[in-house]
Amino acid sequence: MSPKELYLKHKQLGKINTQVQQSILKEKFGISNYNLTFGEMNFNDLDNIEFIMELEKRLDIIIPDDVVEHLTNPSQRPIDFMKFLRDEKLNLLGI
Repeated sequence: MSPKELYLKHKQLGKINTQVQQSILKEKFGISNYNLTFGEMNFNDLDNIEFIMELEKRLDIIIPDDVVEHLTNPSQRPIDFMKFLRDEKLNLLGI
């Protein structure tokens, strides 16, 4: 499924924002450099699950498995997912 199809299918993802991600990374993992990729933060599968579960809890959403793969990709920074969401919103609005 393409990133655009994921966004259209799961619009509640719009609740995910940079501040929440940064807060979780700092409070739960002690990470304050948000320019690192998940791989550079040495996130393992358990860390990924804990990160996703905390996002779901704080935002009262369910993040589907097909989205989790894109959100916690080892080569991706948390901010990259936010840029993706922003770009998809702009594309949908024709901007």
